Amino acid sequence: MNNSKANLKTNLQAKFKQPKIKVPLLFILAVPFISQVLLAMGVVSYLSIKNGQESIKDIAQQLGQSLGDRIDQNLENYLSIPKQINQTNLNAVKLKLLDIKNLKTWEKYLWQQVQIYPTVNFISVGNYKGEYRTGERLADGSFRINVVDPVKITQLGKKTINRNFYSFKTNALGDRTTGSLIMENFDPTKWSFYQKAVAAGKTTWSDPYISLLEPTLLISAVTPIYEQNQPVGVINTALRLDGIGSYLRNLKVGGSGQAFIMDKNGILIATSTAELPFRVQGGQGRELFKAVNSTNALTKAVANAVDSYGNSQSNTMGQMQLNFDQKAYFLQVIPVTNNLGLNWLTVVIIPESDFMEQIEANRNNLILVYVITAIAISIVAWFTSRWISFPILKIVNASREIADGNLDAKISPQRIKELDLLAHSYNYMSEQLQNSFADLGEALDNLELKVEQRTWQLQRAERKYRSMFENSVEGIFQTTPAGYYINANPALVKILGYDSREDLMVSLQDLNHNLYVLPNRRHEFEQLISQYGEVNDFESRVYRKDRSIIWISETARMVKDSDNEILFYEGTVQDITTRKAIEGELQTAIQTAETANQAKSAFLANMSHELRTPLNAILGFTQVLIRDRSLNAEQQENLNIISRSGEHLLNLINDVLDMSKIEAGKMTLQEDNFNLKEMLDSLVQMMRLRAETKNLELICDYGIIPHYVIADERKLRQVLLNLLSNAVKFTEAGSITLQVDQDQDFLHFAVQDTGLGIAIAEQERLFTAFSQTASSHAQEGTGLGLAISQKLVQLMHGHISVTSQVGVGSRFEFSIPLKIGNALEVEANLPQSQIIGLEPNQPVYRILSVDDRLENRKLITKLLTPLGFEVKEASNGQEAIDLWATWSPHLICMDMRMPIMDGYAATEYIKSHLKGQATIIIALTASVLEEERVIVMSSGCDDFIRKPFREETLLTKIAAHLGVKYAYSNANPESQEQVIPTERLTSREIADLMPETWITNLKLAAQAGDDEAIMQLIGEISSESTEYTDLRYKLMELIENFNFEAIANLASSINLNKS
Repeated sequence: MNNSKANLKTNLQAKFKQPKIKVPLLFILAVPFISQVLLAMGVVSYLSIKNGQESIKDIAQQLGQSLGDRIDQNLENYLSIPKQINQTNLNAVKLKLLDIKNLKTWEKYLWQQVQIYPTVNFISVGNYKGEYRTGERLADGSFRINVVDPVKITQLGKKTINRNFYSFKTNALGDRTTGSLIMENFDPTKWSFYQKAVAAGKTTWSDPYISLLEPTLLISAVTPIYEQNQPVGVINTALRLDGIGSYLRNLKVGGSGQAFIMDKNGILIATSTAELPFRVQGGQGRELFKAVNSTNALTKAVANAVDSYGNSQSNTMGQMQLNFDQKAYFLQVIPVTNNLGLNWLTVVIIPESDFMEQIEANRNNLILVYVITAIAISIVAWFTSRWISFPILKIVNASREIADGNLDAKISPQRIKELDLLAHSYNYMSEQLQNSFADLGEALDNLELKVEQRTWQLQRAERKYRSMFENSVEGIFQTTPAGYYINANPALVKILGYDSREDLMVSLQDLNHNLYVLPNRRHEFEQLISQYGEVNDFESRVYRKDRSIIWISETARMVKDSDNEILFYEGTVQDITTRKAIEGELQTAIQTAETANQAKSAFLANMSHELRTPLNAILGFTQVLIRDRSLNAEQQENLNIISRSGEHLLNLINDVLDMSKIEAGKMTLQEDNFNLKEMLDSLVQMMRLRAETKNLELICDYGIIPHYVIADERKLRQVLLNLLSNAVKFTEAGSITLQVDQDQDFLHFAVQDTGLGIAIAEQERLFTAFSQTASSHAQEGTGLGLAISQKLVQLMHGHISVTSQVGVGSRFEFSIPLKIGNALEVEANLPQSQIIGLEPNQPVYRILSVDDRLENRKLITKLLTPLGFEVKEASNGQEAIDLWATWSPHLICMDMRMPIMDGYAATEYIKSHLKGQATIIIALTASVLEEERVIVMSSGCDDFIRKPFREETLLTKIAAHLGVKYAYSNANPESQEQVIPTERLTSREIADLMPETWITNLKLAAQAGDDEAIMQLIGEISSESTEYTDLRYKLMELIENFNFEAIANLASSINLNKS
């Protein structure tokens, strides 16, 4: 304690004995005070004088800055439009909405887009093949489509490429009308715009230029398009710059000022004067000129001044003064730059004469006030300093005693408040020093006790860590950065198969080569941990002691010292060999499943083609024969039966294919606007006859439902038909009820029967494909109906369920989202009367039928030739190209799968020529896969029809693309007279009119499902009275609906009655 006090005294004395520069306190207090007051007054006086001189300049600069900001803001808004347009089109390409390799689809898109932006002159796109498309707006408000399509030609025995630039006028729909040649040998890829965009690798600005079609100054924002890091095209949006000049002319610059804009090369872009930014040379050509060559003398003089100033200040805002023609002008120079490479200067010119002259201040009065104030302040400062300095000397003397070690010395109170506070501070310091020395001794006594407590805590923590280290189920390690083990726990020793920790550390001297199967894994481990400071779940294959290989997962971190030097790595190890084996098996299973799925898709495509292709000929030629008016009623009915049989077979094929598509995830919704009540009524009418043959009552219970809805009519009909067919099939007595109601935003359907019912155990596999309940084994069927129904309901975002009780009946119900339809759209799609030919005064339309099957080609010929079309046939793609080149058909019906050359190659070849782009190609394919449509359309086809197709489908497509107008027939009186409303056929009618042998043969034919035999028996019915005619048509209606069961039941009941 005494030593510490002596040391403190020695230090204080040493500090006070250090030599110092001695400055009187009187001087320190007075001189700064006087200097500050005089300096402040001098500055105020100077600023008062200077302010008047600078007022005019400040006002002019503020006005120039304000005008410059307004012009800059207008330019920013004006110039942002092309960049937005280019980004929109670039996004469309990236999203595959537009194809840079096929620019035909761009024409109307660009034509429509340029109409949205009145300040844009044109929007164009060019690709690496030299193709070019432009949508352009002219000053007169008309719109053009500009086209460059490279065409290979031979001139004087030399092959060359024709790259002529054509400009087409357009109609109100954006279609080309008349065109004219603007430029020969125009290669977009060699144009400066294209090359500048590719060189920049991003959106950039072109230099200003003059339009090819009209006298207006333009600038383009160009954006490159990349695929696989290679440039494949450039998007160009040209902006009219005359709008900037209009804005400058409407801007008020002082009383008589000007404003103009020039680029980095001094080229005049826009001006507030009436001067145009380009000149006509020799009465023909137009050229840009620099602002220093302006015909406006003031513009020329200012441009020269700015040019000199801009050599060193081109990237900063400048304010200048200029004397011209004995007048002073203030100039505001504002650079206009952005990240697209634009580098312009905006210059605002304000005449000094527009402002009032500044008023000079009265300098003499200010100088007099300054002198009087200086004298007064000096006198006051002198007396004040003396009054303060004497008490301070007393405090200094008292502090010397404390420095000498007299801690009991006190300082008396002072009259000045601040000095009194200083005296109290010294007294308080003395007391604190005495207390500090006392506390220091006590602290030294407690220090040893705390050291002992901390030592015990550290030992306890060390024991806890050691227990965790030794008993952990995971391997724990510490290694040097060089790859040597510092420590390892028993779990790690066990994982790596060693006998002891020492054995592991001695054996694994180099982890890079002794542990890892791939030595570079240790290097990767070190790179990751060096970069991130830690590594998690680092998986590697390693050797155990017996050289067997296992998988491990390491998690580690880097431990550093205070100098940021690496001490060691520490972490944990897990044996993941079992998990890796399971993952391998899972990956193999996934690959096997993907291979099976691909094989299934291929089978689906081939099966669709092989089954639907012959059906196309069957149904197609049936439609051709039905149009023959020379056929009698019986022949017409026979053809209708063939057509319906084909449709029925097609539906059966579609069921199997639909199930395959559902399982493959390829089924999609085809929603359309249709009449819901009409669909339900037709469905009920078809099912009622089947129900009545089993003496079942079919009840329709419709709630308040909309007439027209938007949904997939085919899939909804298929679900309801499956449910109603099952209800009729498995119900022997009672009734079947179809309920339809609207429940908020859903349509609710239910089919309830009084049939056999389904056991609870069987309900669980009711919706499984190819499975049947015990009660259904006696009935025929594939077991697909309910499985397909469930998948279709789920596809329509609905849910289907069943409730059933054995011996009571079953109830199937499902709900789908409700979308209200439009009656006008449905009525617009109603079929017209039969087409019998083309309206008069139309051109002869040439149609080319391309198919490797003769019957399919003949079908197109038979369908179209009688209507007035001129039709030719080709059996493969090469023949189609030859006929297209020599015959120039208006439309081609193209089969896609053919030998020698398929439809894809032929379509791509035809569409690659300018002539071929005017030829409509409709793909005819037997594929049912939706992705096939995408592939076909991407090859260049204009439309898509699946085989087998209906006659009206093909004719509607032809009319849509060629604008053909058809002539339609009136209702056929003969057929109207022969259509007899069918009432329910009774066994009594058959028994009264037909002999017993005929009835027996009818029963056998119906039980065998032999429709040909039944038709022969119907042909034996006499036509001598209306009773026989009624019997004939009632039996024909049952045959058309394939209701053999009803015919067999009627025939059986007659035999029972007679027996």
